[in-house]
Amino acid sequence: MNMLISVVDNNIVEESCFILTGSNAIDLKKGTERLPGRRGKHGKDIFYMPLSFREYVRMVNPMWFEEHKADSYNKLRYSSSKLKILFERYLITGGIPLVINEYELNKEIPNYIYELYYSWIIGDILKEGKNEQTLKEIVKSILICYSTPISWDSLAKRSSVKSHLTVSSYFELLSNLLVIFGCFFFDLSHNNVNYNKNKKIYFYDSFIIEMFSKKLNISVDREKIIEGIVASNIKQKNILEEVYFTKIKKETDFVFRDKKAIEVKYQNNISKEDFANKGYFRDFKVLSKNTFEKDVIPVYIYLFME
Repeated sequence: MNMLISVVDNNIVEESCFILTGSNAIDLKKGTERLPGRRGKHGKDIFYMPLSFREYVRMVNPMWFEEHKADSYNKLRYSSSKLKILFERYLITGGIPLVINEYELNKEIPNYIYELYYSWIIGDILKEGKNEQTLKEIVKSILICYSTPISWDSLAKRSSVKSHLTVSSYFELLSNLLVIFGCFFFDLSHNNVNYNKNKKIYFYDSFIIEMFSKKLNISVDREKIIEGIVASNIKQKNILEEVYFTKIKKETDFVFRDKKAIEVKYQNNISKEDFANKGYFRDFKVLSKNTFEKDVIPVYIYLFME
């Protein structure tokens, strides 16, 4: 980072893009904070996250992607069988290129890949003075309550962690490592975010869920994992933006400040109850397992389109 600062300050290069890599996301983030005024008029930081589903399709099947990348929702429904197969594979690999490559070559993910990413997270946790066992207990509590609004205090009580402050500090660290992120309560009546309300916690990548599930001997419902994938794909559009949910007559999974909303119902049947909050939004979509009708779209088609 010192070398980059020197290069920029001495005008050795102009109109250039620098790609900074490293094994620790916190170190990279701290490094970019040392660059105020050095990005130029149009400069900005871009975070390379796990691939979204659309990016995944472009990577593993570029020919199909090029043929269908500009299709409308209605047109995609007639070629959705291939997209559904790709989505099933995406559920296994997530959007991490190394994991995807291994699966594409061997049709399975070898154990060393799970160990590699577990060691990465634990190594960064230990580097920041945290404890592996405490991390495991907190992550286990998160997985048990996955996609359910919960408080720091409730997470603490589900484990041997004594303080909600400890849970909060581990959440902040894992967030800075780009492992998890929070989905906060949006108060529609006041048009603002209420950070004191319970929040939902999601992982950025489904493979990391699977990795922790194996380590902690715990399973997460498939529908909840898919809800998390939707949350992650929303978050990846702008890593600096927050993700929100709300509750009126019932909970709505994801809401946006422009009065749009998404409800994830990865199931065979969609009912009127799933649209209970529709009247509060100008655009309300239900993401289904396979159903395609007015305001109902299969989740894999929606994620490809978005």
